[in-house]
Amino acid sequence: MIFRMREHTRRRRWRIVRAFVFGLIATAFTVYWPASVQDLNSYTSKHDLTIQAHDAPNYLGDLSPEFSSAWGYSPFGKCDGLFMPTPDFGVDVVEYIYGDNDLNWDLERDGDRPPSLSLTRYRFGFPLRAAYWDDYGVSGGTSQSLKVYFDQIKQRAGRQMGIEYPGWLFCDAYGRRLPAIPIWSGLIINLLFWSVFWIIPGVVWRTVRTARRKRRGLCLACGYAVEDLGVCPECGTERASDRD
Repeated sequence: MIFRMREHTRRRRWRIVRAFVFGLIATAFTVYWPASVQDLNSYTSKHDLTIQAHDAPNYLGDLSPEFSSAWGYSPFGKCDGLFMPTPDFGVDVVEYIYGDNDLNWDLERDGDRPPSLSLTRYRFGFPLRAAYWDDYGVSGGTSQSLKVYFDQIKQRAGRQMGIEYPGWLFCDAYGRRLPAIPIWSGLIINLLFWSVFWIIPGVVWRTVRTARRKRRGLCLACGYAVEDLGVCPECGTERASDRD
């Protein structure tokens, strides 16, 4: 009896472990697959977002002007080249505008900070966005002034800029990176979603199997024919059949 209880507990733990591992794999796949293959420069919609200044990314500090506005994009592009088209889900883009985006800037003429900065956040994951990487842009500027300014941004941003895209992957690596910063709420929900997605078929199958064994007078644990016996002679399970 104790052995059977331990065996049942061990099997249940392994089901949970397998579901968790599948959830991790599926969550990572739905983040890095779209990041690897989708064309992030093709957009199908653009809409204004109501975001307060304290909710906008502020890790650049004095390198960015005051937050102005934000836009949301839905990029449903496909990877060009040898790879087959991919499903149109798992990516969106938020562009944060800091300062006056209509003004040009030159370090030598206008000082060492631009009047505007755009921070473009590429977010990945399904059903919710679970990780992102950031890109940056300014209006105007000479090549030297841009280099000085963006060197400072790179030092400040760090992993926010993502991971360098491996050249051996499927698509053109120009302007493309892989996300390195998690969105914790989406990451946890996606992990739970895919773990449950793995568990449900097993629960349905075991429920159907138990109902069939009960109806046919079989042991609910091993499927041995026990008729009306209270203990299965094959595996020793008590009340092996609950048939009325």
